This record gives sequence, structure tokens and C-alpha cells, in this order.
Amino acid sequence: MVIGFILIIIVGCVQVGGVAEVWSRAEQGMRTNLFDFRVDPTITLAFWPTVFGGAVLMAGYAGTNQNQAQRYLTCKDVRSAKLAVFLGFTWMGILENLAVVAGLVIFSFYFGCDPLTSGKISKADQILPYYVVDVFGEIPGLTGLLVSAVFSASLSTVSTAINGVATVFGEDVVKKIWPHLPDRKFTMVVKITSVFNGLLFMALAFVASVSGSLIVKLGQSIVGALNGPVLATFLLGILVPRGNAKGATTGLIVGVCLGIWLLIGGLFYPSQSSGLPLSTDLCPSSNSINVTHVYTTMYTSSEPPITTTLASDDGPADVTWLYSVSFLYLSIMTAIPTFLIAFVVSLLSCRGSKPVDVSLLSPVVLSLYRCLPTFCQEMIFLNDVNSGKGKEDEVKNKDIEAKEEEKSGVVNVIFDGTNL
Repeated sequence: MVIGFILIIIVGCVQVGGVAEVWSRAEQGMRTNLFDFRVDPTITLAFWPTVFGGAVLMAGYAGTNQNQAQRYLTCKDVRSAKLAVFLGFTWMGILENLAVVAGLVIFSFYFGCDPLTSGKISKADQILPYYVVDVFGEIPGLTGLLVSAVFSASLSTVSTAINGVATVFGEDVVKKIWPHLPDRKFTMVVKITSVFNGLLFMALAFVASVSGSLIVKLGQSIVGALNGPVLATFLLGILVPRGNAKGATTGLIVGVCLGIWLLIGGLFYPSQSSGLPLSTDLCPSSNSINVTHVYTTMYTSSEPPITTTLASDDGPADVTWLYSVSFLYLSIMTAIPTFLIAFVVSLLSCRGSKPVDVSLLSPVVLSLYRCLPTFCQEMIFLNDVNSGKGKEDEVKNKDIEAKEEEKSGVVNVIFDGTNL
């Protein structure tokens, strides 16, 4: 995949006329506005939603996603898992930047003769395969190699998701219904589930092929809306000593309902926003198609396009604007209410609960709690926080003593048998 991106970037730059020409065309097409600090929440990919919303999305993906968790479990210790997370984020950033640069190169290559606007392709996501065939089509085998390299990342992600869903179904559904199911039959059920998930993914791929960009936007919104409640539930257990199942369940239900409400509202009141300009003004006359241009001032304005949201006349404007908020903000919009409701419910229902196991809390939060006075620790249900380390050592010492006693008992038996 990396080799494919690098090859696309190098060949594209050479054919366009160099890196400087690529950047010049991208500037004329308003594709170089890296830092858009506008605070309008309906702008999908401005600076603020990318930083804050993206941080929450990635925190949920790296910390609560089953696909990632099963990778962490293959590491030999916690330090190796942390290193895997760090390297994973670093490598992901490299791939993302390569994809962005490849997009700039492809845009510069088709500058003034956009294949989508001219009707050569029917969807925006077909631009990369079209470019590969257009540029590398004369070299036998290279076209298939590049396309397979690009799609390899998607295939690896899909295969992980299939296995992750099958694992969750097996552990949380099958074993709950049949707790004494033999391992052989359990493995067979999980394999059948994997096959079913694979067929379902294929069906969704066919649906996506005929639904345009709607299925992609809907998928992004679903991830954003459901990621927030799940992340907030995990944070409750890690950060709040009084967090309990009642609070977590209540907050999760409210957060998911809020996310579904925002999703449904976005379908009924979609935002009407202007995208970045595209043009066919420089297409050869023999290949040009009579296309009505939506944008009349192509590549003439140095200001970024303003995203405008048109409120529907069927509903109040003070509510419908929520449905046009960037999908990157959906995680924050659902995570905060989920956490607050779960926190309050946990405080109101914590009487009679057992003391919290300090090993389940975040080490950073635990160190902060240890700095509090004793009465404060008792109020937050951590009356044994200062002795947490000592208790761990005490348990280890007891285990060691028990093993020594067991060994000594065996020795005594052997000694007594010898005397007899």
C-alpha cells in the first residue's frame, strides 16, 4: 500500500511538472487551506472538529474497539501493548498523509478537466482507480498491482472486523446461552458466524455500490454517534471510583438514543452545503461533454468556500441545525451526556456497594486520589487507596508463604514416611 501511494505521487508529480506545479494548481483549486479555524460546527473538516472530534474518535477506536483489543491481547505484556498503540498511531498518520498527498497530485493531474464533472466517472471514490488505469494502463500488470495495494488496507480492516464481531458474539451471546458448550462446537459456531458476517459485508458492499455517497456518510455518522457512549462508559469505569453497572447502563442507553436521534434527524434534515470547486474548462474539445457547471467562479477566489446549512421549513431552526453538525462532533455530543448521566446515577445508587478495586482505576487518577485527605478518600469510596500497594504486596507475600508451606508439608510427609 505504501509503495503504491509513493509510486502514484512520484509519477504524478513528474507528469504534472514537479512538486511546485502540483502545489500551485492545488492553491488555485483551494485545496491548500490546511488551517481553517472557523468555529461553525456544520463545517465537516475544519481545524477544530478534526482536532477535538478526531481525538475522541481515535480514543474510542484505540481504547474500546474490539478489533484493536484482540490485537493488544496478542502482546506479551502491557509495555508491548503500549508500544503497539504508539507505533500504530504513528504509522496511521503516515498513511493518512500519503493519501492526502496522493489526492493533491491526482487533483493537479486532472486540473481543469475533472473526470467526475465531465461524466467519465460516476462517483467521487472512483477517481483513484481511474487515475491508475489512465496513467499506468500501458504497463502490463502494474494497474492490478496498484489497485490491489490500495484495497489491501480495506480488506485487512474488514477481515479484522469480521473476526471481532464473531468473537464478541461467541463470548457474549453463545457462552451466555450455552455456558457448558464444548470447545469444538463453540469454535464451529464462531466460524459459521464469521462466514455469515462475511456474506453480510459483501451485501453491504453491493448496497454501497448503488447508493452513492449516502452509505459512506451514514457509516461515518453511525461510528461517530455510537463511539461516544461506548467511550464514556469505559471512562466511567476507569476514572470514577463510584461508577457502577446501574450508572453505566443508564448513561449508555441515553447516549445511544441521543446518537440515533441525531442520525435520524440528519436523514430527514440533511445539510445543504457547497463543496470545493471542480471544472472541465481545460478539457480537450473532442472529449468534452456538455455539462452545466454548478460553480461559475472556478479558481478565481482565494477565500475558502463557505459551508452554509439551509434549515428546513418543516421544523424549528433551533433544532434542525444539530442535524447538520459535522460527524466528527457526534462522538463529543454523545459522550458528554452519557458520562454525566452515568456519573450522577452511579453516585445516587452507590450505597451498599462493595469497595472499588483500585487496580481497575487509571494510575494517573489513582495517584491524584492518594494526595487527598483520608476523609475525602472515604467519601469517594477509596478508603483503602493508600494501602492499595501494600495490599498487593501482602497478597503476593501470602501466596509465597502458602507455596512455601505447601513445599514444607510435602517435605514433612516424605520425612515421616522415611522414618516409618
